[in-house]
Amino acid sequence: MASSSNFSTFPDYRNHITCRFMGKMPQNGLFFGGNPFYAPFPRILLMIALVTILTRIVHFLLRPLKQPRVVAEIIAGIILGPSGLSQNKTFANAMFPKNGTLEYQTMSILAMMLFIFVIGLRMDTMMVKNAEKKVLCAGLFGMALPFLLVCTAALYYHGWINPGMSSISSAVGLASSLSMTGFMVIYLILKELKLLNSDIGRLALNTAMVTDAAGFNAILLFETMKQSAHDKSIILKFMTSVAWLGALVLFVLRPMASWVSRKTLPGQPVSQFYVVVLMVSVLVMGFLSDFIGATVVEGPLLLALVLPDGPPIGTTLVARTETIVELLMPLVYVQVGQIVDVYSVNFSYRASRAFAFIVFVGYVGKYLGTVLPLLYFKMPLRDSLTLGFIMGLRGQVELFTYLHWLDYKASIFTRMLEKEDFTLLVLLLLLITAISGPMIAIMDRPIYTMHDNKRRTIEQLPPSAELHMLTCIYNQENVPALLKLLDANYAPIAAYALHLVELTGRATPMFISHRRQRITGNYKHTESSKPIVAAFKNYEKETSEHVQIQAFTAVSPYNTMYRDIRRLALEKKACLVIMPFQMRCNKVCDNQGTTYRTERMVNAAVQSHAPCSIGIFIDKGRHRTRAASSYSTHYVAPYRIIVLFLGGPDSREALAYANRMVGKINVSMSVVRFELSDGNNEDKREDDEAVQLFVTNNLKRENVVYNKVVVKDGLETVSVIRRLNDGKYDLWIVGRGKGVSSSAALVRGLSEWSENCELGVVGDFIASPDFEGTASVLVLQQHVVSGTQEEGGEGDDS
Repeated sequence: MASSSNFSTFPDYRNHITCRFMGKMPQNGLFFGGNPFYAPFPRILLMIALVTILTRIVHFLLRPLKQPRVVAEIIAGIILGPSGLSQNKTFANAMFPKNGTLEYQTMSILAMMLFIFVIGLRMDTMMVKNAEKKVLCAGLFGMALPFLLVCTAALYYHGWINPGMSSISSAVGLASSLSMTGFMVIYLILKELKLLNSDIGRLALNTAMVTDAAGFNAILLFETMKQSAHDKSIILKFMTSVAWLGALVLFVLRPMASWVSRKTLPGQPVSQFYVVVLMVSVLVMGFLSDFIGATVVEGPLLLALVLPDGPPIGTTLVARTETIVELLMPLVYVQVGQIVDVYSVNFSYRASRAFAFIVFVGYVGKYLGTVLPLLYFKMPLRDSLTLGFIMGLRGQVELFTYLHWLDYKASIFTRMLEKEDFTLLVLLLLLITAISGPMIAIMDRPIYTMHDNKRRTIEQLPPSAELHMLTCIYNQENVPALLKLLDANYAPIAAYALHLVELTGRATPMFISHRRQRITGNYKHTESSKPIVAAFKNYEKETSEHVQIQAFTAVSPYNTMYRDIRRLALEKKACLVIMPFQMRCNKVCDNQGTTYRTERMVNAAVQSHAPCSIGIFIDKGRHRTRAASSYSTHYVAPYRIIVLFLGGPDSREALAYANRMVGKINVSMSVVRFELSDGNNEDKREDDEAVQLFVTNNLKRENVVYNKVVVKDGLETVSVIRRLNDGKYDLWIVGRGKGVSSSAALVRGLSEWSENCELGVVGDFIASPDFEGTASVLVLQQHVVSGTQEEGGEGDDS
C-alpha cells in the first residue's frame, strides 16, 4: 500500500492514493443491528428524497418572489452541503462519508448526460438558419461583447487570480461560459413562467439558439486548447477524433433514426426494440466522447441535435427519458452543494475580488450586448430590457460546466478551478438568476394588456356587418360539424381556422400562417394540419360569396395555448371565438379521459382571457362519420336550430348569433324564451328589447318560430327542455348564464348536478351523454371588459 504522505507535494486530493473500504448492502435490518447508512445505495435514495423535499419547500417559500425552480434546487443542494447541514459532523459522516462520494457522483454524471440529451432533442437547429437579422445581431453581439470583456479583464488581472484561471485557455473557457446563454436553461425557465409562446419567449429562444451555435465552436476551441496544453501534436488527433464522432452520428445513427421514423406508422408508438437501440446509442456516444477527451455530454448532445425532433422519435425518447432525468437530477445539486462552501469565500483576498469582478463584467457585458442591438433595431425599451434579463439566466448547463472544470488541471500542480472559485461562480449564478426571474415576470407585457379596453360582442355588431370569427380545431373530427356551423351563417363572415397542436418533443413553439408559409417537415405533428387546411380551403372555394377563410396552426403547450388564441383574436378583430369540446362519455375508452381534461382546461382558460365573446361547441356525433378532407362543404340539407333564451347577456348574445342564421335558405329556427312565474328578472328590460327586435325582424319568416314558456323552478325548466328534445333539431344554442340571477332562478336546484361549469347549467345538461340525441350544442358567453386579467390561473402545470 502506498501512503498518501508520499504525494504530499501535490495539493490535488485526486493525486493521493488512499484505501477505500467499499460498503456492502447490510444483510440485516435496522432492528437486527444493521446500519442503512453503511451502504451507498440507501444513502443515494435518501439524498434524492431529501433534495426533492427541500426543493419543494424552498420553491414554495420563494414562489411569491417569482423565483425559478432551479434557484430552489441549487439552494436545496447547498443546504445539505458544508454551508448548511453538513456542518454537523454526525450528519456529514452519515450522509457523505469520505469514501462514499464516488457512487452519487457517477450517477450525477449520468443525470447530466441524459438531461443534456433530452433538451438537445427539443432543440431545432433550423432556427439559426431562419433567424431574423435582429435575432442574429442580438445573439452574436451578445456573445462577442462579454467574451471580449472577460478576456480583457482576465488579462488585466492575470497576476491576481488563482493560477489555474490565469492561463489563456482557462480565460477562453470562462469567457465562453459567461457569454453563452444555455438554450436548455432558457427553455426550462420560460416554460415555468408560461412564456414559451409569448412574443418575447419566442424571440429569446431564437436568440439563445444563435448563441449556442456560436458557443459550441468556442467550447470546441477551449477543449482543443486544453488537450494540447502540454503536447501540441494532440491537436490533430483530437480534431480527427471529433470528426470521426461527427461522421458516426451523421452517416450512421441519423439515417438509422430516420428509417425508424419512416417505418413507424402515423399515430403508432415506436417499437420498444428501436427505443432501446437508440438509448444504448446515447450511452455509447457518452462513452466515445469521454474516450477521446471531450466531455461526456457532448456526444449525446450531438446525437440529439441530428435526431428527428417531434413525433415519433423525438417525442418517444423525451417521454421515456424525462422521468429518469427528473429522478436523478437531485444528485447533481447534491454534488454542487458538497463543493460549495460559502465560508471559504473571503473578499479580503484580492484573488477573490478580482475573480468576482471578472465574472461580474461578463454578466454586465452579456446584458448590454443583448439590449443594445435590439434598441438599434427599434425594439421597445421594455421588451429589450426583458430579453436582456432572459439572456442573463443561468442554470443547469453552467453547473455542469463548472463541475467539469474541477476535473481539468491547468498544470501538473494546479487545477483549473479551485473550491473558492467554484463557490463564487455558483453564488453569482444564483444571484443573477434570482434577480432575473422576478424582473422577467414583472416586465413581461402580454400583447392583450395593451388592447383589452374594447368590448367585442355579436350583439353590438350590425346584423349585416361582416362577422370576424375565430374557429379553433383540436383534430380532424372537429372539422365537419364546424364547417356546417359556419355554413349556417347567412351574413358575411371572415373566418380564421386555428389548428391547435400540443408542443411535444421539441422546445420551440410554432405559429404558422398557411397563406404565407408552407408546413415544413421539421415537425411531423403539423402534418395533421394538411387535411384540415384543405377542408377549409375547399369550403371557401364553394361558398366564396359570403365566407373568407384563413388557416393557421399553433404548436404550443396546452397550458399556455390561450395566448395564441387571444393574440390571433386581437389581431383579426374577432367578435367570436369557437372552441370545440368533446364531452366525456359514460364508457371512457383509450385516451378520451385525457382529451376531455385537456380540452376543458384550454377552453376554461380561453373563457377567462378571451378578448371577445366565446362559444363552446359540442358535436355529439352526427357529423363525425366523414373525414375532414373528403367532407362535402356545400350543404343543402335542412339545418334545424333551437335557441333557449333564459335571460341575461349570454342569452342575448346567443339570440344575436342566431339572428345571423335565419336568412339561410335551408335553416329553420325555433326560439323558446323561459320566464319565471313570479316575474323576477333584473335584466327584463334588456331581454325584452332583444327579443322584441328579433321577433320584429323575423315576423314574416316562415322558417322562424317563437314561443314563451313560464316556469317556476329548475325542475320545470328541465321538464320543458326534455319535451323539446324530440330528435328533429341539429343544433341547440344557449347562453352560459354566468352570474345572472334570473338565469340562476330558472335552473335553481340543478347546479349541484352540473359537472362542467364552463358550459353553464343548461348547456351542461343538453351536452351531457344522458341527454338523448346527436344534435350539436353551442354555448355562448358574451364578452365583458374586466380591466386587468392575471396570467396563469387556468394554465397551471400541475
